[in-house]
Amino acid sequence: MIKVMLVEDHVLTRMGLSMLLSNSEGIILLTEASDGAEGIKKACEFSPDVILMDIGLPNIDGIEATQKIKEFNPNIKILIFTSRDG
Repeated sequence: MIKVMLVEDHVLTRMGLSMLLSNSEGIILLTEASDGAEGIKKACEFSPDVILMDIGLPNIDGIEATQKIKEFNPNIKILIFTSRDG
């Protein structure tokens, strides 16, 4: 089983991805976060295998959050995505 954490600030996008991940075989959705600071805190608390990280987050963006998480645990795999157009 792959333990996944989702970091996304848009509620509807987070809900859709959460449902998709929760219904996927071989994946356990450990937790979700709505901004970069919360994502860092929860990554340290839950130690997921993989984090799906939005790039455009409030407080701390996805790039900075990724850097801080990798400093804490370089073994966590992080996939950064965005739904921004242009």
